[in-house]
Amino acid sequence: MKPAETKEERGVIILPEVDYSYVLDEEQYKPGEDLVREGHHGDWTGVILDGRADVFKATDNGPVLIGRMGPGAIIGDLSILTQRRNVRTATVRARTPLTLGILDLQQVYWEFVRLPQDLRLFLESMNRRLGAANHSLMALYAGTLNPGEKFRGQDRPLPLDKEFGTARWIRSGNATLGRPVGSALLPLATLSSGDHLGALPFVDLGQEPHGALVFVSPDFSAEPLDVQDLESSFILASSMVQHFTACVAAMIRETCRRATVLFQETLPPPEKPAPLPKKTPLSSSKPPLS
Repeated sequence: MKPAETKEERGVIILPEVDYSYVLDEEQYKPGEDLVREGHHGDWTGVILDGRADVFKATDNGPVLIGRMGPGAIIGDLSILTQRRNVRTATVRARTPLTLGILDLQQVYWEFVRLPQDLRLFLESMNRRLGAANHSLMALYAGTLNPGEKFRGQDRPLPLDKEFGTARWIRSGNATLGRPVGSALLPLATLSSGDHLGALPFVDLGQEPHGALVFVSPDFSAEPLDVQDLESSFILASSMVQHFTACVAAMIRETCRRATVLFQETLPPPEKPAPLPKKTPLSSSKPPLS
């Protein structure tokens, strides 16, 4: 099954229309109104049916823009299902007149808890990646990201053509995903026991093996992940579970894209190559006849 198509033109996450049978009610917002506020509590979630919204995180220097959403994007991440966490981690503000569909969260929750264990574990791992990507982005804004510290003790990269040929579950140690940016490495996420590594056919996270290198600790170990079984479980999952998955994957890709652009701006400009020595022009005069 192919991943759900998303549009991230100019950083706006737009997904296919949600199954409207999950929508309990609709709310209207004017430009500048907050749908949710960072730090506030809320036991509901919604999907944008029409309009655009900006996502902000608070910093010591004021709020910073970390994402933009359009139709099909869900407010919040999978933690409202995986942990029943109801503290908002960001502020979502309408940028245009916006229609929000309030979702039947109880129905989605029961569909989630009935998923096969490996699929639930994968979705929880994916949600942790989103949190790690947001952490790296905010550290870049704060000027506190130290790439050298993130990769310390993890100087054994996994060869992507041999060791990294299949998806895996991490069983011990940890792995840090690093995206080459110029001559530097941008740390995207640090994964540990219970997390997955590797590309899967039904979701695109935009990271390893093509969008990031993998560096592992000396005590790292992993075992193969049954990709076929996981994909079969995903195909049988409800349309809303699939929609949540596609939305979180799009958030991961967009957050990493923003971090990459910001990280690139912090790097010193590449040194200009030294100019080539000028060639001495050949004389066009003919030698005198003897």
